[in-house]
Amino acid sequence: MSDFIFDKNPFPKDPEKIIEKVINIIGTVVDWIGNIAGKTGETDSINDNSSLENIDRITSIFTDFREQAHTKAVEIENAVAKEVNYFVEELHDILDANADKVDKYNIHVKRIERQIDKIASKINGTIDNELCKKVSLDNTECKEIVKMIPGSKKEEAMNTFLDQSVSSALEVCCKEIRNSLEEIYEDVETEVLGAVDTIQKQNELLKESLASVDENNYEVTAKKQMVEAYYMIDVCDAVSQIL
Repeated sequence: MSDFIFDKNPFPKDPEKIIEKVINIIGTVVDWIGNIAGKTGETDSINDNSSLENIDRITSIFTDFREQAHTKAVEIENAVAKEVNYFVEELHDILDANADKVDKYNIHVKRIERQIDKIASKINGTIDNELCKKVSLDNTECKEIVKMIPGSKKEEAMNTFLDQSVSSALEVCCKEIRNSLEEIYEDVETEVLGAVDTIQKQNELLKESLASVDENNYEVTAKKQMVEAYYMIDVCDAVSQIL
């Protein structure tokens, strides 16, 4: 439907591909998770009877994780923002290039522009916040893992947990992008449907005008108005096919 306004659609059809590309760019997430999981696997079981030393050790590991999580999250979010900005810039260019169509059909683009400019800001902090909530002794699943006795099973459990936590955080980030894109799609759809409605109303007025043409100037006026009416009909037919 947006093809009615633009020569091509600048929106990414699959927001998740942005995340996948970013993960390939970062490339160190797995090594980072394995390092934290390995340290956790070496710790003694943490429970209500644990020594202060053991509690301090796991707390130190989690603190280290949060610091690294923040660093990685900033890297990932910056990479995501960079990818998003590519199509944001392209959309701005397309809007500028089609300014005549925007004016002709009275398309209101200010809201659309505000929405696309907010995408990058909406994802800031999402990955960092999600990881810090997951990897904490306040999290039941995480707490159960640190209660395990030291060894390979504990390391494997923590590795799986961290991997799932990172995936979940990325999904939250991706959801923010998807929701933002859906809002933009809805705005574009609303504006285009409004333009189509205006054209249809103009067409109805032309047909009414044609029906009331005076017999004295019928031949000249009728031909002119018929050309305009058929043009409007063709435009509406073309738009209805897109919809």
